[in-house]
Parts: sequence; C-alpha cells; structure tokens
Amino acid sequence: MKNDLKEKLLKKLKADKRVLIIIAVGVLGMALIFLSELKPAAKDVQNKTVSETLSYEESIELRLKTLIESIEGAGEAQVMVVFDSSKEEVFAKDTDEDVENNDKDSSQKTKSKYIIIENDDGENGLLTKSVYPHVCGVAIVCDGAGDSVIKQRIIETVCALFDINSTNISVVRKAG
Repeated sequence: MKNDLKEKLLKKLKADKRVLIIIAVGVLGMALIFLSELKPAAKDVQNKTVSETLSYEESIELRLKTLIESIEGAGEAQVMVVFDSSKEEVFAKDTDEDVENNDKDSSQKTKSKYIIIENDDGENGLLTKSVYPHVCGVAIVCDGAGDSVIKQRIIETVCALFDINSTNISVVRKAG
C-alpha cells in the first residue's frame, strides 16, 4: 500500500512539473526563513556593543560639557573627546598546563580555551571584565576661552579628570 502511494506521487510529480516547482519554491522559502532567523541575533549583539560604546563616549562628553559650563566665566561650551580605542571585553579562559621533565630538558605546554555559557541569548563567552577606552585628547569651544585665567582653569580641570597632558587639550573661544 505504501509503495503504491509512493509510485502514484512520483508519477504525478514527473507528469506535472508545476507541482515540482511549487514544492521546490516552498522548501527554498522555508530555508530562507530559517536562515534569516539566525543572522539578526549576531547583528543585535554587535549593535548592542556599538550602542553601549557610543553611549559611554557621549556620556563622558555630556558630563564634561556640564562641568565646564559650571566653571565661572566659561559660558556655553561645546566639547569633543577623543578616545584611544573602543571598549574591550575580556572573557574567561580555561588553561591547562602540561610540564614534562626529562633528564636533560624540561618543557611546558599550555592549552587554553574560552569558557562558554548558555543563556536565553544562546551561547556566549563568560565575560570577566569590560575595559573602557582612555581619553587621549579633548577639544573645547566656549565663550570664556578668551580670558587666559578661565582657559587655564578649564585646562587644569580636564588634566585632573582624564590624567592627560595639557598639550592634548585645546580650549578656544567661540566665534561670534
């Protein structure tokens, strides 16, 4: 009975090519839907990391702008902060060390692999710490930069905040 049903289906498929094409398109469509479900997950993680980094950088600039504007005589300010890199994430590793002692030589072999954990988002590495980028330069445009005393206060404040040299700080007067 199963063989008869199978033979009838094969005969119909061979006789009518349209049915075969419809089935092939259906299978291809399902495969594309399945593949599209896998790819956005990776993009979401990458976009989240970029978004976190941007928000960190933007928050530093906003906080510095607010601080400079609170310095007496500085007036309204625009701030740009340059970072030396982007945020770095450090993941946990499992390390195996093999030490071999022979009469003449001793050798050491080290094998390490990342520790993977499963959660709702799938499999991810075990994050041990996040290293945020260091400030390497600051540009400030403000109303009070024409006064050398105010300019010096701003430079000293930025040096103290970010532990950078005063040569990496530019403070200029706003046009107008």
